Amino acid sequence: MTEDAILEKIRFLMNQKGYSENRLASECGITQSTINSMFKNNNLPSLPTLLKICNGLGITMSQFFQDDSDSPLNLSPSQLQLLNEWNNLSIENQKIILDIILILKARQS
Repeated sequence: MTEDAILEKIRFLMNQKGYSENRLASECGITQSTINSMFKNNNLPSLPTLLKICNGLGITMSQFFQDDSDSPLNLSPSQLQLLNEWNNLSIENQKIILDIILILKARQS
């Protein structure tokens, strides 16, 4: 991944989540000036900062660097939306949703 691609990917993921630079800084626990400098001056984040950004976006660094063409799954837009929303849920709420899915599946049988 090129240097430009890293900042583009961060911006893409921010847009996907509807995050402003201020919201990203807040979610990541880093300063607003760090985020501003990163985009304004094309400064690449350090690895610890990138890890905080990934955590704030709800993804792993592995997921960040994964090339979309590496994915063996071909997901529909609604499946992608479901996964994105899933990542924003607490563990407790993820368990509740999974239980609901299993109940609905059992009803169809």
